[in-house]
Amino acid sequence: MKTDEFAFINRQLAAMLKTGVPLEGALKQLCADMQRGQLREELARLENDLTQGTPLCTAIAKRNLPELYVRMIQIGVKSNDLPGVLILIADYYQRMNSLKTRLKTLMVYPGIVLGISFFVTVLVALLFHTITSQLMDGVLGSGSFFGLSFWPFLALILFPAFFGLIFFSFLLAFLIPSVKRKVVGCLPGFKDAHLANLARSMSILLRGGCSLSESISLLAPIQTETQYGKELEQWQKNVISGQGQFKDFASSRKYIPSLFYWIVINSGEECAAGLAQAAEIYYERAMQRMEICLYAVVPISIVIIGLMIGVQILALNQGIFRALYDSLFICLD
Repeated sequence: MKTDEFAFINRQLAAMLKTGVPLEGALKQLCADMQRGQLREELARLENDLTQGTPLCTAIAKRNLPELYVRMIQIGVKSNDLPGVLILIADYYQRMNSLKTRLKTLMVYPGIVLGISFFVTVLVALLFHTITSQLMDGVLGSGSFFGLSFWPFLALILFPAFFGLIFFSFLLAFLIPSVKRKVVGCLPGFKDAHLANLARSMSILLRGGCSLSESISLLAPIQTETQYGKELEQWQKNVISGQGQFKDFASSRKYIPSLFYWIVINSGEECAAGLAQAAEIYYERAMQRMEICLYAVVPISIVIIGLMIGVQILALNQGIFRALYDSLFICLD
C-alpha cells in the first residue's frame, strides 16, 4: 500500500463526508477513480458490505487494512466524528510518506555510487588488460596483471574486487528483510523518524478516545520488530502494576530518550498534546539529519570516485609504460 495514496484517499473521503455525501457513495466514487490494486479492492469490498447493511465497525474489521487505521475508524464512528479522524489519519500517513521518501533516497544513493564505482573500476581493469595483451601478444605472462608491481596491481585488481564485494553485499542486504531493517536502522535520522511515528500514532489514538492502556496495547504488537517495542512492553507491565503515568514510564526507560519523556510529562494532563509535540520535534530532527546526510554524501562520493579513477588511471599508465618497456626490451634482444 502506498502511503501517499492512502493519505490522499482519506483526505478526499473526509471532504466528501463533510459535504454530506454518504460513506457508501464516497467510497464508490473513490474506487471508480482509483487504479487497480489491493487498496482499491479492499475499499470496494468495504463499500459492498456497507451497501448490504453491515455496520462500519464490523465491516472495517474484516478488511485487510492497517490495524491502526481500522482501530481509528472504529473510534471515529463511536465519537461521531469520522471526518475529523480521517483528517488525522491522512496527516499521519502523509508525514510517514515524507519520511519513507527521504529514507529511500538515503538507501538508494549509496547503492548508485557503489554500482558506478564497481563498473568504472572493472572497465579500467579490462581496458588495461586489453591494451597490454595487444602490446605483449606472444610474450608469456608479460601482458597479465601479475606482471605489475604492487601499487598498480592493487589499483587495477583489488579496487574492482573491493567495490564489487560491497556493492553486491549492499544489494543482498535489501533482498533479506531482517538485514534490511538493521541497515536502515543505522541511517541518520531513522531512529528519530521511527520515534516520531510512534508518538504521533499514540497521540492520534488518545485524541480519538482510547485510554493510554488501550493505545499501548494496540501499538505494542506493531512495534515488535523495533527496539521501541521492548519499551512498550515495559509500559504495559507498568500499567498492569498500577503505574499508568508517563512519569512512571520514565524511571525504567532503555531506548526512548529522556527528552521524549520530559516533553510528554511537562504537558500535564494533556498527554495527547505532549505526544504530538514530541512527534513534531523528532520529525523535524529526523528530516534535518537526513538533509545533512544527503548534502554530505554528494560531495564525499564525488571526491571518492574522483580519487579512485585518478589512482586507477595512474596505475593504468604505469602498466602500459611497463608493457611498452618490456616489449621494446624484447625487440632489442
